[in-house]
Amino acid sequence: MATPPEHSSIEDYAAIGDGHTVALVARNGSLDWLCLPRFDAPACFSRILGDPDGSHWLLGVRQDGVTARRRYVGDTNVLETTYAGPEGEVRITDFMPTGDHRHDVVRRVEGVRGRLEVRHELVIRFD
Repeated sequence: MATPPEHSSIEDYAAIGDGHTVALVARNGSLDWLCLPRFDAPACFSRILGDPDGSHWLLGVRQDGVTARRRYVGDTNVLETTYAGPEGEVRITDFMPTGDHRHDVVRRVEGVRGRLEVRHELVIRFD
């Protein structure tokens, strides 16, 4: 099975979830796997299966020479990715809220310093 560009293994992914399903977010900011509203539902993002043009939601930066640091905030399932380079720093926070009987993915972009160009790409293909 081929893997999408920029990703060499499952270790390149972080997981966010709401207790009913889970999304896999790549180091470059691409959400490459998600089934909604439950784990056993059809996939709406499935790029991790090997199709580089497959369904995904990319939210990352464009510049070369930018490093990515990821961490979970405290004891939560909130993923924080910080992209830093000579020209600036951007923080992207990803999470899935719990307790409201909805199944949402929240992605927040925050400029920390300087300027970095943020790249956004949304490709949805169900099943």
